Amino acid sequence: MKRVFSLLTLVVMCFMLAIPAFAVGWQVPEALATAVGTSDGTNEAWAERVILSDEQREILQSSKIVKDIDSDDADELATSYPTGIAGVAIEEIYGYPLMVEVETGALFYVPGIQTGGVLSNQSQSESLRLTTQQTLNLYQRLLNYAVANGTAGYHYAIVGWYVDTKIATRADYPMYVKYTVGTPNFSGITEERTVNITSNGQWVRVGIALGFPDNFSETEYYHMNAVSGSFTYKAAFSNKILSIPFFSGMSFNCDAA
Repeated sequence: MKRVFSLLTLVVMCFMLAIPAFAVGWQVPEALATAVGTSDGTNEAWAERVILSDEQREILQSSKIVKDIDSDDADELATSYPTGIAGVAIEEIYGYPLMVEVETGALFYVPGIQTGGVLSNQSQSESLRLTTQQTLNLYQRLLNYAVANGTAGYHYAIVGWYVDTKIATRADYPMYVKYTVGTPNFSGITEERTVNITSNGQWVRVGIALGFPDNFSETEYYHMNAVSGSFTYKAAFSNKILSIPFFSGMSFNCDAA
C-alpha cells in the first residue's frame, strides 16, 4: 500500500501528520497518505460532503413509528392471517471512506465516493468485500477531493469508514431488534440498543462512523464490524419467543485472504 500511495505524490501533498489533542484515539495508519487543501473552500463540490456532528456519528432510522410494546400485546400486530414466516436480512450496506479536517476536527464523508448498495444476496449475515486495489481507489478519490476542494493550508486525513446498514425484518408478530455497533467508533457508543418493531416488514437502518481497528493492515486481510444483533418475535403458531441473529461489516484486502 505504501508503494501504491507513493505514486500519488504528483496529485496529493503528503506529509507525516501528528494528530492533535482533539483526535486522540483516532488512528491514522501510516500507510494512508494525508492531504493539504488548495481551495478557498467555496467550491460547489465541497458542499457535497456530509459533516457528522457528535449526534450523527451513529444514526438510527426505522420505517415505522417506534412505540413501546410488550410481548402480551404482540398478537395484536398481525393484520392478516398469520403465515408463520419469519426472518431478518441485511438488504443494503453502503461504505464511505471517512476523513477528518485536522484543524477543525470536522469528520465527514462524500456521497459518491463509496462502495456497496442494495445487496444481491440478502442473508442475515453480510459484508462488503474489497480488494486492496478497490480500497486504494476509493482512498485516492477522497484524497484528490480534499486537495481540490479543501481549505488552502488545511490538512486532511483518512481515519476510517462510515458504514450504513439496512436491516429488514419479517414476522407475523414482531417484537424488537437489539443491536450493537462496531468498535472503535467515533460516537463513543458501546451499549446495546433496542428498537421496537411494530409491523410485519419493518426495516431498521443504522449508520456508524468507524475508526480503523488495531489489526489494520496494508496488505493482509482484515475485517471491520458494523452492526450485529438479533430480531425477536413471537412464533405465529406456538407463541414461543424466538430470536434470529444478524450481522453486517466490511472486509478489506480480500484478494490476500
